Amino acid sequence: LVARKPALCVEIGCGSGAVITHLASLLPDSAMLASDVNRWALLATAATASANSRRVSTVQADLLSAFRPGSIDVLIFNPPYVPTPDEELAEAERTANISAAWAGGDRGRRVIDRLLPTLGAALAPCGIFYLLGVAENDPTEIAELLRDQHGFNSRLIAERRAQNERLFVMAFERSHA
Repeated sequence: LVARKPALCVEIGCGSGAVITHLASLLPDSAMLASDVNRWALLATAATASANSRRVSTVQADLLSAFRPGSIDVLIFNPPYVPTPDEELAEAERTANISAAWAGGDRGRRVIDRLLPTLGAALAPCGIFYLLGVAENDPTEIAELLRDQHGFNSRLIAERRAQNERLFVMAFERSHA
């Protein structure tokens, strides 16, 4: 990742800001932008970055709505991935309470599935997308969708069991990258 020298790194759904702040320490010459629908998450991210002497800008936005097409070199997404009834997801979104950080609706994919169609346009030609999820999200299907829709290759970066969750991290990039 360091060899790529990305100009713009973005984390959507930044939460506490720990991930984008760590990325800023790895890539100090890259612009870092954290996005979330929740303004409290943005305040937490700004505090985390400041406490670690890192520069991270924040923007309140829904997924990739605030970004110019083709501008993102590195995109990170730790979505609300826990499978929940769609009613729980709708309530979390309506009230903007903390459950919006994990409530993912059917198969934990409602928010993920909103993002996937927009990735091809959002990423720079050599951009890379990192996704964290759980086994119930069906990472094989996600990889097939992104391959078929946008020509992305995928690779599994990590798998781990965390209590009752089987987590994964996948990387996606275009075949010609």
